[in-house]
Amino acid sequence: MKHAIDIAKENRQLGALGDKLFRFGLIAAAVGGLASLALAAMTEHGFDRMAWSYLTSFVFGLSLGLGALIFVLIQHTTRAGWSVAVRRLAEATSSVIPWF
Repeated sequence: MKHAIDIAKENRQLGALGDKLFRFGLIAAAVGGLASLALAAMTEHGFDRMAWSYLTSFVFGLSLGLGALIFVLIQHTTRAGWSVAVRRLAEATSSVIPWF
């Protein structure tokens, strides 16, 4: 008889690849931030447009995370058994809230 693997006890890490991806993400974010500041400085009302674009993106991303969190809370409150697979995706989506 085969025994099921308890995935909660597994410790999977990316190791060196994770470090490389994290560094690449930081570098890409820094380059993008500097490029947006440079473009905003070169155009008329550039900083106003950049601020509104940032605000729009911030609110959109935060609303996705909060909406997923509300979905998870409703599923836990009603003890819904059908939504286990979908709830895992919503839990992962709501994990971006601390970044905001």
